[in-house]
Amino acid sequence: TVLRDALHGQETANFELRFQSRDSDGKPLGVVVLLLSATARLDSTGAIVGVVSIGQDITEHKSLEERKMRFMAVVSHELRSPIHGICGLSDTLALSEKDATRQRKLKMITNCSTRLLDLVSNIMDISSMRTKSLKLNIEPCNLTQLVEETVQMLNHATDKHGRPVKRPAVKLV
Repeated sequence: TVLRDALHGQETANFELRFQSRDSDGKPLGVVVLLLSATARLDSTGAIVGVVSIGQDITEHKSLEERKMRFMAVVSHELRSPIHGICGLSDTLALSEKDATRQRKLKMITNCSTRLLDLVSNIMDISSMRTKSLKLNIEPCNLTQLVEETVQMLNHATDKHGRPVKRPAVKLV
C-alpha cells in the first residue's frame, strides 16, 4: 500500500521490511531489517512517472533495541520483589508505631517505596508499549499528601556529596 500511495501522490510513512538473508549456498544467515521510505517521482510537468524509494539497514539498531528491552524487563522484574518487601515491612511498622513523628516517617517510606514500585512497573510497561498492549490505569491520588511528602523529602534530601539539595533560603510551603 505504501508504493500505491506514493504512485497516487499521497504522503507515505517510513516502513520496515524484514528479509531472510542467505549465504551463497542458500543457507539462512539471519534476518535483515530495512527502513524504507517512498515518494512519488514527478516529471517536468508534475505528472507522477514512478516512485523513488530509499532504504537503510537498521538490523543492528533493532538488535540492540531488543536486547535493551529484554535487559530492562529482567532488571525491573528483579527489583520488584525487594521493593514489595520494603512496602510491606514499612507499612507494618507504621501501623504498630505509637510515636506520631516516627509513624509519619514510616508512612513516607511506604509511600516512596510504592512510587518506586510504580516506576519499576512503568519500566516493565515500556515493552508493552512496543507491542501496543499497554493499558493505562487511572487512579485517584491525594495531591495534598503527595505535595506534603515531597516537601518533607526535599527538606531532608542531600546530593551525592552530602550537601542539602534545597538551599536554606528557599521556603517550601
